[in-house]
Amino acid sequence: MDNLGQVVDQIRRNRGMKINELCQGIISPSTYSRFVKGQSYISSESFVKIINRLHMTFAMFLQDYQTFFTLKHDYAILNHAKAYNQLDIIEDLINKYEEAKELKGWRTADDRFLKVARTILNLMIEAPKSLEHLMEVQFYFSQLKALSDNDYFALKLLLPYMTAEDAEKVMAKQLSKISDLKEPALAENIYYVCGILYTKHLQGVIERLQKSISLC
Repeated sequence: MDNLGQVVDQIRRNRGMKINELCQGIISPSTYSRFVKGQSYISSESFVKIINRLHMTFAMFLQDYQTFFTLKHDYAILNHAKAYNQLDIIEDLINKYEEAKELKGWRTADDRFLKVARTILNLMIEAPKSLEHLMEVQFYFSQLKALSDNDYFALKLLLPYMTAEDAEKVMAKQLSKISDLKEPALAENIYYVCGILYTKHLQGVIERLQKSISLC
C-alpha cells in the first residue's frame, strides 16, 4: 500500500464496513474515494474520526501499520543524506532494502524506494551509466497511472538531476488530470513539482539570455 488512503481502506474492508457507513457525517464518499486513490487529502480531524469509527485508536493504527510510516521515514532519511552528502547512510538504506527484498512482505513501494535510492547514490558519486539508470527510473515513473505520496517524495529527490523536458515527460499523465486548480488536495504534491518545473524553465531562459549577451 503506497498511500495513507489505501491503508485506511484496507482496514475498512477488513472490518467489512461499507464506505457510506464509514464516511457518514465525516466526509463525502467521493472525497473518501479520492483519498484512497491518493488524489486528495483529508483534515487531521476527519482522519481521526474515521480511525475511531474503524474501532481503532490512533496509537493502534500506528502500531498495526508501522511499515507504511517506516517507508516515509526512510524517504526522509534519504532526503537528509542526499542534502548533506552522507553516502554511507544511503548505502545503509540500500543494504537494508536489498536484504528485505528476500523476505516475505516485499512491496511494490519498497521496490520503488530501492530503485530511487540506488539512482540517487549513483548520481551523487557519478558512477558509470548513472544517467542511464536515471533514464530508466524516469521512464518507470512516467508509466504510472497515479502517483502515491511516496512517489511524489521520490520525484522531489530526483527532479534536480532531470532536465525540464524529461521532468515534464515524467509528470505528463499526472498534469493531464488537473481539471480544477482550486483543488486543495493537489497543492502539496503536484503544485510543488510544477514549481520546480517552472524554476527549471526560468533557469533555461536565463542561461540562453546570458549566452546571447556574451555573444554580442
